[in-house]
Amino acid sequence: MREFKIDVPQSQLDDLKQRLAATRWPDEMPGVGWSRGAPLSYIKELAEYWRTSFDWRAAEARMNQFPHFLTEIDGVQVHFLHARSPEPNAMPLIITHGWPGSFVEFLDVIDPLINPTAHGGDPADAFHVIIPSVPGYGFSGPTHHLGWDTERVALAWKELMRRLGYTRYIAQGGDWGSPISLRVGLADPEHVAGVHINMCVTLPPPDPAAMAQLMSEMTESSLMLASSSVFCSRWIWRLHSRTNCLRVRNRLRISWVCVFGTKLARIRPCANSSASHIASLMSVLRPGTFFTCAAFANTNTNSPSSKMCHTGFQ
Repeated sequence: MREFKIDVPQSQLDDLKQRLAATRWPDEMPGVGWSRGAPLSYIKELAEYWRTSFDWRAAEARMNQFPHFLTEIDGVQVHFLHARSPEPNAMPLIITHGWPGSFVEFLDVIDPLINPTAHGGDPADAFHVIIPSVPGYGFSGPTHHLGWDTERVALAWKELMRRLGYTRYIAQGGDWGSPISLRVGLADPEHVAGVHINMCVTLPPPDPAAMAQLMSEMTESSLMLASSSVFCSRWIWRLHSRTNCLRVRNRLRISWVCVFGTKLARIRPCANSSASHIASLMSVLRPGTFFTCAAFANTNTNSPSSKMCHTGFQ
């Protein structure tokens, strides 16, 4: 394991600018606008911005404000960002990006997570933040063999956390980071305190009639869903009750609701799992609030098996 600083050679930046300047642009049918994809004028404007205006060195400095490291796991170079909290009892949190994505998308939340006091939060909510790059993305890799599926990445994250000396931690992810994080919980149940995901994949009910009814309700209620958090919470409950949702169904227990407003997210335990209780929680959110409802199938709070999560706007 060694320290790593992002420092792209100037020759590579110059080469990129030359490639952008030498782009051979295709023709475009007149008047198509966005109907056949991004308009040529928009792509040209974007390429020109990258060539003449984007400040890569400023981006490098922003990324390098946090410590970066490289290590080899399972024959592959793994890059990760590791920002430790000044709070001695902070909970380690490993965050996994998706596709297309990278650790960069989390830069703005790192300081509030590691130092909540400086952002008006509670020091008890502090985290040590670990953000690895999935092999084949960014500075991780290259991969020379097939087989880097979500399970294998999760096993690599398990090993990474072991090397860092963390014996109790939380996994979080969205997009492809969602199944990877779930796999981390399954791969390391002795050490994973919980899993949070902000992308949920559920399987449709096997009965075509039930699926048709769900689609009908979804169509009729789409506007209500967008405007009412109470309706949204009821829809979450009904949708989940009619799908296998990773085979938990009747064992579902709502564990927490995370509310993201202008301040740091706070985990609010739910005393019971009734739909009306969730609706009452949603109803007190201010307009424009982002919320996440996460559910666990096992009533044991030490279980890593997060089974359902829904995000939305109030």
